[in-house]
Amino acid sequence: MFKQTEEQQQLPSCHEIEADVRRELLATEGVTVKSLVVRRLDNGVCLQGVIRFDGAEFDLGDSIRRIPGIDRILNHMVICN
Repeated sequence: MFKQTEEQQQLPSCHEIEADVRRELLATEGVTVKSLVVRRLDNGVCLQGVIRFDGAEFDLGDSIRRIPGIDRILNHMVICN
C-alpha cells in the first residue's frame, strides 16, 4: 500500500489548487476563463486552457504565484484579447 509522507499530506489537493487558480484568475479584472485544466507538479502546476483578457497588461505567472505552494508554472494557456 502507498503511504504519503507528512509533507505530501500537508499539500493541498489537486481540486483545491484548481479552485484556487480559477478563483485567482476570476478575481483579476478583465479576465474570463473559457476552459481550465490544472495539474499538480512538484512545487507548482501545469496550466492548460483558454482565457480571455480585456486589458492592457496581464501576467499570468504573477497572478498564480500569489497562491501558497505554487512556485513553478508550466504555462500551456492560450490568452485571447
